Amino acid sequence: MKTRRLASIALVAAVMLGTAGCTFITPQATDIEYNAADGVGLDVGGVQIRDALIIADESGRVGNFAAAVINTADSSQVLTLEYGPVGNSERTNIRVAAGETLTLGNDDVDPVLLVGLDTQPGAMLDVQFSVGDDSTVVMLPVLDGSLPQYEHLVPSVLR
Repeated sequence: MKTRRLASIALVAAVMLGTAGCTFITPQATDIEYNAADGVGLDVGGVQIRDALIIADESGRVGNFAAAVINTADSSQVLTLEYGPVGNSERTNIRVAAGETLTLGNDDVDPVLLVGLDTQPGAMLDVQFSVGDDSTVVMLPVLDGSLPQYEHLVPSVLR
């Protein structure tokens, strides 16, 4: 009788260890950082950029930069975006007051118009973000207005 009980306990213990042991070697999905949005997030200088993306027209030559830009510094900051071919790149500046959050592309603040893109919706575009001496190059998704949440951000709609 004791042997039977011991065998049952050993079998239960083996099954429990066998099924629970996978978590020791499997990476946990909740530990992987990702942007839970269509756009890209990054930090440069004292500025945080969240859900950054470009909504372009059909030609791919003009697009609107939409993002949340947060200045965590104690002073006003200028965020510079540089895009396009090397030697012939375009630049645009966004001034953000100390502690301010700009949500570019919402009802109160227009997105930033980018001209001379030369990229099609569905592609990724290298954009250099700079604040002072800090800079980072990030690939931003270029979308069109086919999704309802972005159709009002297509450049021809804003004009």
